[in-house]
Amino acid sequence: MTLGDRIKEARERKTVIRSMSQRELAILAGVSPVTISRLETNIQIGVKSDKIIPLADALGVTIDYLLGSEEGE
Repeated sequence: MTLGDRIKEARERKTVIRSMSQRELAILAGVSPVTISRLETNIQIGVKSDKIIPLADALGVTIDYLLGSEEGE
């Protein structure tokens, strides 16, 4: 599973009521919606190290999960 796959999976199951949009995630993580889209479609396969922490925090997962070092969130 790629970084983008993990971001998309975590974003889509963010809440029981509804998933988080790419735009909402981008705002929370301080990146552009285009970056989220490119990551989730594997056009962009990495992200700068200063953005991985805000992404993980916004998604409620660990950095290790996003980077593939652990299976569950």
